[in-house]
Order: sequence, then C-alpha cells, then structure tokens
Amino acid sequence: MERIRQLLIIDDDLASRRLMVEAAKELFVHTKIITYPNALDALSYITTYCIPTLDNPHVFCPELILLDVNLPVIDGYEFLSELHSIEGLQHNNTSILLVSSLPYEKEKRKVALFPVLGYLEKPVTLENLRFALKNILPE
Repeated sequence: MERIRQLLIIDDDLASRRLMVEAAKELFVHTKIITYPNALDALSYITTYCIPTLDNPHVFCPELILLDVNLPVIDGYEFLSELHSIEGLQHNNTSILLVSSLPYEKEKRKVALFPVLGYLEKPVTLENLRFALKNILPE
C-alpha cells in the first residue's frame, strides 16, 4: 500500500473526513493527502492538476480516491460519471473506494454501474479501512 503517492478524500462530513485522513496517515506514511468537502471542488482539482499538458506531461492523478456517496450538489455517482467523461484524463492508475452511511444492500445496483474497488460502510475506522484496502487494492 505504500506506493500510493497521492490520496484524494471527498466527504462533506468533517468528522468522517478527519477519521479517513488519520487512518490514511497511518496506512500511507509518505502520501500526499488531499481532501474536499464536495465533489465539484474535487473535479476542479482533477481537471486542473491531473491532465497532462505539453508544458507538464508528467502529472499524475491520485492513485486512490475515497469517495462519499451522499454529497451535496452532486453525489458520488454523479462525480464518477463526470470523472469518466473528462477528456485527456488517465484513469488506469486511479482506484476508487466508495464510502457511505447507507447500507451496501440499498446501493449495490448503483455501485455495480461504476468501476470501483468496493464499498465501505461508515463509520470508517483504521481497522476497517486497512482491511478493505489490503483486500481490494490492486497490487
């Protein structure tokens, strides 16, 4: 898991965001952690910093995104739709783990529509995040 250079956490709940940041700091010691309380700001970050240009061809997107499903303005599923429609964005090195207070059983039909690693029910703890990432994060 140490190969993660950049982690993006998108969650409107401050307490959940803090928990995920603390867990991520323990799991990914040398990782840049970026957080946003909404998906629109996260999309803006991605379109600004993750698309290669002639001046900067060696940019990279976060290798891991922890994405809350229930977000204001646009939800996690709308974020995923927008993310995959961004022209010039390389998706093959980005893994996404959905995080939600909604039970998976209620969301599994929507989850199945997107290329995500999995679905983690809140509350997020170091233990359940570590377990999820060790078992589903691609090598």
